[in-house]
Formats: sequence, C-alpha cells, structure tokens
Amino acid sequence: MVKPPDEIEPGVTPAELDRRRARTPIQIGRILAAAYGHTIHPVVYTQGVALSGRLRLAELDTESPSPIHEISNLVAHLADPAAAFRDAADVGVPENFAALVWGDELARAAGDPRFADLLVEAAGRYTPRGPGEAPAPASPDFRTEDVFFAGAVLGRGFALSGARSRMDILANLILDSRIQQQNGLFWHSRSAPFHWGRGNGFAALGMSETLTYMPKDHQARDPILEMLTRQMTALKNMQAPSGMLRQVIDFPNSYQEFTATCMVGCALARGLRLGWLDTSLRETLNRAWRGVSERVDDNGGVLGACAGTGPGDSLRYYLDRPALDGLDDRSGGMALWFAIEIERLRRTPAPSPNR
Repeated sequence: MVKPPDEIEPGVTPAELDRRRARTPIQIGRILAAAYGHTIHPVVYTQGVALSGRLRLAELDTESPSPIHEISNLVAHLADPAAAFRDAADVGVPENFAALVWGDELARAAGDPRFADLLVEAAGRYTPRGPGEAPAPASPDFRTEDVFFAGAVLGRGFALSGARSRMDILANLILDSRIQQQNGLFWHSRSAPFHWGRGNGFAALGMSETLTYMPKDHQARDPILEMLTRQMTALKNMQAPSGMLRQVIDFPNSYQEFTATCMVGCALARGLRLGWLDTSLRETLNRAWRGVSERVDDNGGVLGACAGTGPGDSLRYYLDRPALDGLDDRSGGMALWFAIEIERLRRTPAPSPNR
C-alpha cells in the first residue's frame, strides 16, 4: 500500500496538527499508556514493550496513579518460569522471550525478584550454534528483528546475572550478522536484501539496548557503536521533510512508516542522552518526534504502521505491505518508549560525546 509522501488522515486540519505537536511527551505518554500495555496475551514482544513503557512512564509521571499493582497482578501467572516458558517460548521463539522486557523494571518497582529471574532464564536460553553463526533461537539468516529481541533479553540478562557470556553471545550476533551495508543501512536479513523501515528500527533499537548494558571495556563496544553511528548518519539523510522514515528507507515513494520512526527515535534519544551520538543529530531527533507526535491521536491511534512482515523476496513485497491506521500494539508500545526517551533526554543535561 503506497501512500502519498506527506499524507495525514483526511480531515485533520493544520490547527489540529499544531495542537497535537504542542502536547508534551508526558501527555502523549499518558494517552498511549491508557491504550496499550494492559494485556500479556499472547506472550509476545509487542505486549511486553507496552508493559515496560507503562512502568517507565510511572517513574516520570508522578501525577498519575501508579500502574505497578495492576501490572503485577496482570503478569502474576508468569512469575513461575515453568508457566512463562510453557507455550511458544518453550520451543524457542525470540519474540516471546522479548515479551519479558519489563521483568527487571517490575522487579525493582514491586520488590519482587521473580520477575527479574524470568529475564535471566530467557537469556540463558540463547546458546551459540558455532563460530560465525547466529545463536539459537535467533534465525540462522540473521534477521534484524533478532538484534532487538536478543539485545533486549541478553543485555538485561547480563546486567542481572553478571554472566559475561550473555553479552558475548549478543555481541557476536550483531558483529557476525553482516547485514549492514556500506551505505550504513541494514538489510532485513541475509536472504532479504531490502532496506525495510522497521527492520532498520529493530537494528537501531537493538544496538541501543546492547550499548546500554555493555561494559565500557568490552571489545565489541566500539565496533557496535561505529555501526550505530553509521546507520544514524545514513538515516539522517533519508528522513522525509515531515520527520518520518519510510517503509522502504531508500525508496522515496514508499509510505511514511510510524514504527520505524519511533524505534530509530528511541535509539537517537538514548544515544544523545548518554553521550554515544554526536549532538549534530539532535535536529534529526526533533523532526522525528514532530512527525510521530502528529500521528498519535487522542485515543492512542497511530497512522501508517506497517503490518507484520517476514523476510520477503522482492522490493514489491515490502512496498505492498499494508499500512495500518488506528490502534496497533506493534506501534503503540514503541511510540510509548519514544515518548519516554524524549522526556528523559529533556530532563538530562547533555553530556559530552564519548565512547
């Protein structure tokens, strides 16, 4: 589905766009938290990211009721690892493991270490296949999704357990993938040589997750940071005037895609806040936030979110993926993370860039 390059919903006036942009990240976060993060069925990353987002928002938004008790009750049945990994996760589905991304946050907030133990358990289920190969259960084809799924789980698993092998597995997955191209953009996978928007979002956010937890003395830190910097430089040059990134990053007539912009925005905001990325990227971030804020309505509906997409064998496959409007779990949770990262950046004095 190819949308006109600068399309917003029919009937949305310039005044309405101005009003949406004027909302603060906390206000947009409240809208998104009301719409997303209220279920963990199915146990999949789209639900887990939104739950994590609600917990993160609660740390910043002290004027709203705390969701900690509600979320604790919602996920209580997962506190037993045997229950948490009984179904799809038990056969090794990375997106199910990443559904537990909230475990460390809820453990701290609720004072219940069992939820952190779930992440340690999930991280322990990643095992090397061999030199140069993706670890199980990641795809042997090195899909960009796995950069995020593994980054979210193995990074936290390392932080919680201190098991350096978890970080080494994660670093090898990223460095061995060889799906980043000379232009800085990422293929969807080795067998899908297309610069899919959300695929690049998965890569950016996954590397950001990795760097968040990776020790400064780890031998892979500088190479992964270099990968992220090259990607961000490329994406800066591919950004639409609206601030959005496209369904196919380097195909100007493909539609402006919501989720990719949120995920890349998260990585940008965190990298600027923690000093990994150069401050010259701040305007790129500001444009991305402007574009996203225009595309979130007051009910948490979003505009232009690519439907679920496995690796495809043609450019036309990616161009024709449906663009979803309205409530969408895949996009709502990422938009909530983006709002939170923007607010964190606004509250933090800018550090000097460092590695």
